[in-house]
Amino acid sequence: MGVLEKNATLGALPWACEFAGRPASPMMRVAPGSPTACGAQCDFGTSAMDLLRGLFDRIILLAAFLLAGCVPAFITQYRQRLGGALDQVIKDLAPFREIAKQNHGGRIEKLIEHHQLSQDASFQAEGNAISAMLRSVDRMRAALEALDTNVFEQVLVLVRRGDLQIAKATWTAYQPAFSFSMEGMLFAGAVALAAWLMFMLGWFSIGGLTNWVRRVRA
Repeated sequence: MGVLEKNATLGALPWACEFAGRPASPMMRVAPGSPTACGAQCDFGTSAMDLLRGLFDRIILLAAFLLAGCVPAFITQYRQRLGGALDQVIKDLAPFREIAKQNHGGRIEKLIEHHQLSQDASFQAEGNAISAMLRSVDRMRAALEALDTNVFEQVLVLVRRGDLQIAKATWTAYQPAFSFSMEGMLFAGAVALAAWLMFMLGWFSIGGLTNWVRRVRA
């Protein structure tokens, strides 16, 4: 084996050595297209993708943790706004309850029925409005009771049975705050872990699919 062939076989790409943290010797030379050069290029590409993946998964993990940690504060503000809406409806119903107490034995349902059986369209509309307010009171009370649980179930309740208008109003006036309670930290950690696992699954799935396509085309 000649000197040039020996240097080409045992050498390493200078840029590959520098990427690995080792100084490149001036004597290190690799002929283009040689197995050593191809191996070094593959190692460099793999290392670069590993660095990129490591950067992305840490960003996703941190972002998911911080965002999820603010969810309990949103739920608290949503509950406050929901409770305020309930108090307002109860206040609006108070005069009608007083009328029912004076004229219908305290039964507001009788007052509603009296309005709805009237031939006056305005009275009928008023009866329907009172009935709607009663249903709102029952719904809001049930929603508040359902939210009296841990943050994991609160999120499910909010997604399944949340009041869209109150949620929008809460978001508009939302004051971000990170929850440092044990429950809040556990929730943030669980969401961050789930987001990280989904990212890793997607990353390796796409990588595996890409490698399969390359092998098919080769």
